[in-house]
Amino acid sequence: MTDNRIPEPQWREFCEDFTRQHHGWLVGIQQLETSAVEAGRTAHKPVQLTPGDRPLQELRAGRTNDVAELMVTVGEGVDETSYLIEDAVALYSRMRGEAHQGVRIDSGNGTTTLVEFRVAAAPETLDGLT
Repeated sequence: MTDNRIPEPQWREFCEDFTRQHHGWLVGIQQLETSAVEAGRTAHKPVQLTPGDRPLQELRAGRTNDVAELMVTVGEGVDETSYLIEDAVALYSRMRGEAHQGVRIDSGNGTTTLVEFRVAAAPETLDGLT
């Protein structure tokens, strides 16, 4: 797994592109300690926010009181849920070889939120291109 860091000035554009390319894809969201992710270990007990069966609606970047934050919205209709990641300090595009795996969001509080696709996708299959 490779995490490609997205420079903060590009977060808004990256999130818009990510949403456009992956809207409706099934994702799972979990939180764990950033130190565990960086060391390549699994956390003792990652917090599963949502299993890998909820459709992605949106990934959005913003700022509140000059602090970066990212919001991930999954589900549909009455099951739609948004997760706000406050004090975001890093955003990564996750790849497994040539396949998109999801995103990683690190927070200043030492936690990492992973938004992972149920199935990875090669870049040439995005946007209906073959």
